[in-house]
Amino acid sequence: MKHCTTLKELEQKIKQYMSYYNNYRYKWNLKQETPVQYSDYFLISA
Repeated sequence: MKHCTTLKELEQKIKQYMSYYNNYRYKWNLKQETPVQYSDYFLISA
């Protein structure tokens, strides 16, 4: 793992992880969907 040496690098790493967490990581307790897919399901069906 590469350590961040500047605040800008840290911000970029955090944004990358948030994108992964919300868009690509499937959660078993969200009916095997990503958080974005799960919330979109409720917004569309409402």
